[in-house]
Amino acid sequence: MRTGAQRLRPVVRTSVTTALGFMPMVIGVNLNLFTREIVYGAPSTQWWTELSSAIAGGLVGPDQIEYFLGVTIDLINVIAKPIIGRTGIQTVAGLC
Repeated sequence: MRTGAQRLRPVVRTSVTTALGFMPMVIGVNLNLFTREIVYGAPSTQWWTELSSAIAGGLVGPDQIEYFLGVTIDLINVIAKPIIGRTGIQTVAGLC
């Protein structure tokens, strides 16, 4: 439990900042540094919009599922170990 809590903050910070960094590409903003103009929905952003949406969603979604499932399985093991562990039946994760 302590290891999960220690790793949670850096992993969440990394995935959230990366997803926020992809937001201009996700919403289709094109920044032209040479002419100093910002164009929304330019033809050059269409391919990047799909790619950045997949990357940002792939970073944020599985991290939340992983931590929710990991903590849930650990809690079930902590609760079930005194009850089921005495009878010789393995707990949920099969680690006991």
